[in-house]
Order: sequence, then C-alpha cells, then structure tokens
Amino acid sequence: MRYLPVVIALVGLGFAGAHAAGPYDGPWKGSWSGTSSVGGAPQGQDCKTFHGTIAMTVADGQVTGETTGQFHGQISGTVASNGKFTGKIAGYAMTGTFSAKGFRGRITAPRCIATASAKSQVKKP
Repeated sequence: MRYLPVVIALVGLGFAGAHAAGPYDGPWKGSWSGTSSVGGAPQGQDCKTFHGTIAMTVADGQVTGETTGQFHGQISGTVASNGKFTGKIAGYAMTGTFSAKGFRGRITAPRCIATASAKSQVKKP
C-alpha cells in the first residue's frame, strides 16, 4: 500500500504530459467556388465558373490539405486560438475563420476571388 501514492503520482504525470486536441483539430471537408473576376479573367475564362472540393486537416494549430476541381493545389497555414486562419493554397493567399458552425474562407488569386466553406468531420458525442 505504501507504493500506491507513487503509482498514482506517476500515472498523473503521464496524463499531464498528454496534449489535448484543439477545438478545430481534425478533418474538414467542403467546397470552393469562384465568386468574381478581378481586373478581367484570361481570355475565355470567368472565375465564376470555377468550383471544386476542399479537404483540410487541422492539428495543433497547423492546417494542411488540398483542393480539387478546375483549380487544384496544396493548402498550408495556421489557425489561431480564436479560429482565424491565414495560409496559402498553391501559392495564393487564403484566409478565413474556423468555428463550431464550420469554416468560411476566401482565396485571392491575381484575377479571381473565390469563397470556400467546410464542415468538421469530427463526430460530436
């Protein structure tokens, strides 16, 4: 019995070292679509017709992922504790906000602006 307090203390230290998942951690899936042309799109192209899917993973404040569709590329960036996202998608600026309701974002390319939205794929108990 005299070892019981030592065992409890060691077990407690093990749990104290475990990292709790952030509120946005996990997979997110959704879509994106072009919303406007800025300065005239290239000949025969209007970014309003561009659309695709988006898949992101958030882990410890880091965001990674990719898009598919007429425009595709890798997503990278960071999410702050307040849900503000700053990153890039294939070299273009991507900003947005993660919340309990979902992700809402904006992709800014030289001649187009697109919106993105996604929902968490983490099942809530």
